[in-house]
Amino acid sequence: MGTNTMKKGFIDGPVKVLRKELVKTEPIGLNEFKLTDQSWLGKRQVINAEKTIPHLIEQLVKTGALANFQNYGTDKFEFKGLWFADHDVKKSLEGFFWNQNFVGNEAFSAFIQECTDALKNAQEPDGYLNTWFGGVHPDKKFSDFASGHEMYNAGHLIQSAIAQNRVSENAP
Repeated sequence: MGTNTMKKGFIDGPVKVLRKELVKTEPIGLNEFKLTDQSWLGKRQVINAEKTIPHLIEQLVKTGALANFQNYGTDKFEFKGLWFADHDVKKSLEGFFWNQNFVGNEAFSAFIQECTDALKNAQEPDGYLNTWFGGVHPDKKFSDFASGHEMYNAGHLIQSAIAQNRVSENAP
């Protein structure tokens, strides 16, 4: 039934993929390279900082995705968007963290903190964090793994946390 992955060289955990002696290449660390604003990827990061992230912030507010977290558990809570709208905030945060690291732009720090505070506000005492199921259909939590997007959204939150942790010495 199960496979003993240790025999194939896998190490437990989502980040350490293979033992070094079994692979030809491995990911480089964040301090092992420097993007310049003249490199292809560096130019993309600058465009993200100047155009994409301000647009994302505008859309997170306009669509109500951020308000879903901010108003969760209050009389003002009225879910906005599609049932998977939480992912918009969580995935955007990941992009904000990576961009801040590469571009060095702290202009979005206040918005990042606003999002982080909103996520904390909406997290239930048992750790559950999904505004659609928690706020609209609490009786259906973890009932639709195929298309309910709970695990998908949780994955985006985890990726955001990993990005924040990797780029910040003082991540909350």
